Amino acid sequence: MKTPQVVVWTRGILFEPKETGTFKGNVGYAIAAQVVSLGSSVLTSLVVPKILGVESFGYWQLFVMYVGYMGILLFGIHDGVFLRLGGERIDHLDRSRVKAEYLLVLVFQVIVAVFITLFALFSGLDNDRVEIFALVCLCAMLVNPAQFLFYIFRAVNIPNLYSRATLASQSAYTVFLLVAVSFQLAEYRAYLVAYICAQSVAIVICYLYARPILKVSTGKMGLAMRDVAEDVKAGMKVTLAYYAGTLVVGIGRMMIDAHWGIEAFGKFSFSISLVNFLLAFAAQVAMVAFPVVKRMDGEKSKEVFLVMRRILFVLMPLVYVLYYPACILLEIWLPQYSDSLRYLAIILPICVFDFKIQLLVNTYLKALRKENAMLWINASCLIFSAALTAIGVFVIGNIYWAAGLMVLSIAIRSCVAEAYLSKFIGGSCIRYLASEIALAVFFVASALAFSSPLPTCVAVLVYYAVNAKQLKIFVHDVRRLVGGCS
Repeated sequence: MKTPQVVVWTRGILFEPKETGTFKGNVGYAIAAQVVSLGSSVLTSLVVPKILGVESFGYWQLFVMYVGYMGILLFGIHDGVFLRLGGERIDHLDRSRVKAEYLLVLVFQVIVAVFITLFALFSGLDNDRVEIFALVCLCAMLVNPAQFLFYIFRAVNIPNLYSRATLASQSAYTVFLLVAVSFQLAEYRAYLVAYICAQSVAIVICYLYARPILKVSTGKMGLAMRDVAEDVKAGMKVTLAYYAGTLVVGIGRMMIDAHWGIEAFGKFSFSISLVNFLLAFAAQVAMVAFPVVKRMDGEKSKEVFLVMRRILFVLMPLVYVLYYPACILLEIWLPQYSDSLRYLAIILPICVFDFKIQLLVNTYLKALRKENAMLWINASCLIFSAALTAIGVFVIGNIYWAAGLMVLSIAIRSCVAEAYLSKFIGGSCIRYLASEIALAVFFVASALAFSSPLPTCVAVLVYYAVNAKQLKIFVHDVRRLVGGCS
């Protein structure tokens, strides 16, 4: 028997979780959230470094990096429930069962966060790093249980709730950043606390929408424990696959921090922050796309995959051309980060390879339930990257080599994952991959050797000429879309 909907009124606003949005509408919410996130990213990447200075910005980026990995503490439960319930309707949810699993997640997060905080206190770390670990654990304790509920909403095709919450929290954080910039606030701890407060806005929104789930009686804990075990078994593979992918860069950053200190870490992290908002956008759109892709039949799914791959294949190389005007502006604005712009030249191909992985390849591998493949591809790449980066940092002792070896690992992962997916989706990917790798290698070499954008522009034109057929199909699709909208 279906559980009746519970409608909650708060100050005249109706908080009712229901599947009303279309795919375009959900993507629209994701884009709106990402536009605001882009605003805060611009401030944190371009304005805050000027106020904080290199060392304080390094500590701020250390906090941001570790916060980015706090989802590991869910041990895949969120990804498991997403896979298990993906494509379901919210009216068909067993809410008592979901509530019981949520309570187990909540208790476990508190225990783990307290344990890690105590470990940091007695580990001999300096006070700044202990404070950072304690705030990361506080953030995990607050955010991770809410993330579990957000994944429930995403699974039943209500991803716009997460986008709305993200929009609200990012707006709150952007307001703080504008105030901090206006008053030239140079204490990095204030930015950490403000980040947690902004996340709390999203958490409140989550619980307002989740009240129909949380107000019902709690289901049997025995059944909830079996659900947790099942979700960990399936979801841990996806979680490890995802974090193995992000740790390719993350472990390299940790090695840089350990070997060269917080200032070198801050300069390198500055270049990473410039590309991260693009990857965050890809992750948001992928969350919207997953339930839709999972409901498609085989032929329709293949058609959408080919269209999405063609779009990325044509548009992403333009990132390389934009590097040069961006460098001119950044060098004028932040001369103390001039080294970071050379790092950016090396790591910029991450935008092309990782964007495609997050938006396209991972979405289809999850829809096909190929978690094992995702895990082994990403874990193998992580081990390979960690070994190469360690050589670049501790043996060669050159940060440029370390960055280049990270990018090499990500490119290999992208090629292997897409080649594996092509066995199930169909369509040859060799020409795509060879063109993307050749262009990436040429861009890095020319950007480091020459200050002129001319070689890169010529290379991009050659890239389009070699792949003229795909470009022609892309232009035809765009004209058809524009004609249909007029």
